[in-house]
Amino acid sequence: MMSCQRMEKSFLSEKTEFILHPVGLFRCKRLQHKYEASRQGVFSKAGTGVIDLFSGLGYENALKDLDGFERIWVLYIFNRNDNGHWKPIVSPPVTANEAKIGMFATRCPYRPNPIGLSCVRLVGVSGLTVTVDEADMLDGTPVIDIKPYITAADAFPNAKCGWVENQNPLIFSVHSSPVFQRKSNKILMFGGMDLQAVAEAQLRTKPTSSERKRVRKYCIGWILSIRLYRILFSVDDKGKTVELIDILSGYSPEQIENGGPDKYGDLHIHISSGLRSL
Repeated sequence: MMSCQRMEKSFLSEKTEFILHPVGLFRCKRLQHKYEASRQGVFSKAGTGVIDLFSGLGYENALKDLDGFERIWVLYIFNRNDNGHWKPIVSPPVTANEAKIGMFATRCPYRPNPIGLSCVRLVGVSGLTVTVDEADMLDGTPVIDIKPYITAADAFPNAKCGWVENQNPLIFSVHSSPVFQRKSNKILMFGGMDLQAVAEAQLRTKPTSSERKRVRKYCIGWILSIRLYRILFSVDDKGKTVELIDILSGYSPEQIENGGPDKYGDLHIHISSGLRSL
């Protein structure tokens, strides 16, 4: 009988690379940038998105009977990683005291093979379009497979969760003032990003930490910078709440007055939404 070591060497000598062909693309206008995506899809406030499968490959038939499921597994490629390098030790956002964790014990996107896995809620199937909710993928993400979520096989509510069980992460509830809501809605109306959803995704854990976001102290509160939007917020550590107070502009008064330079092509949104300079 061939030993396991010999079998491994024999296998690797025959096949060392595998080619994956995307079956379609994920689309969601509210998930254009990494900072807009929730840490996990179940926390996403981005609304529905769609997986558009490629035509001419028989995927219409492959989707038959999928709409009877409430949830599906989506496998995809982390195609927006900046340098493609993986990290053996990482610091997930839910760890206490910035603890370092082995990459394979986390859901970090920087992996030897940049493959993501998300369990999303299935909204519907029509032709080659699969509409989903609670997704943490970015717009344009290549999807490599879809599988049904089957409770009897996939749900283990009493399973141990290793280091996660010992973290007791501090989750903050995020609330918005009427001023913030009004400005956020205006920005959306004029074609800008959903700052409400972005702020919730960024500030649910460690709201005053600048490790993974642009946060700094400002007067009696804090400022979260998203592009040239400046979100003013306060933190109640005792009550574990964050209040989104106001949205200011990172453009100078001269830029707003004179119409440029327009770094991100969104100066008109700042002006139309009535944002004042920080």
